[in-house]
Amino acid sequence: MPQAEESLVGTDLPELNVEGWFNGEPVTNADLAGKVVFIDAWAFWCGPCRQLSPQLLELHAKYAPQGVKFIGLTTMDSKTLELSKDFIADEKLPWVQGYGAGEPLTALRANFIPQVWIVGRDGKILWDAYSEEQIEKVLDAALAGSSTNKTTGKAKTASSPAPAATL
Repeated sequence: MPQAEESLVGTDLPELNVEGWFNGEPVTNADLAGKVVFIDAWAFWCGPCRQLSPQLLELHAKYAPQGVKFIGLTTMDSKTLELSKDFIADEKLPWVQGYGAGEPLTALRANFIPQVWIVGRDGKILWDAYSEEQIEKVLDAALAGSSTNKTTGKAKTASSPAPAATL
């Protein structure tokens, strides 16, 4: 089982090298400089991803107007692009989606989905699946210009209530 030392909190967001973008304009790391970023890893076939959508939409409604940039990433590529687009449309997720995102998701250690990361204005990861802090507290602190994140010694897995239950 993974350990907390696998947490990426404090490390730089990897380059968002993806096959393409839909549901909005393409995004580069340079575009994200100075912004708080919410990244969601998903796949069209993922039941827990579908279950998480209402919570993601609530967070988006609360934090996007405050300037948080929401981005979805999937390893699914152009061969399944229509299925991915259908999933996003069905779930009514309004933010930009990167597909064929195997490279950044590997660098983010996305060993399960759904999975979420919060990135601070400095481009450093503030929250990941190993974080103890409630995600809203981290978002509030990041928007206020401070960081109060901690990590736990126990990994949260797809079968545990986290990360969805702690959003």
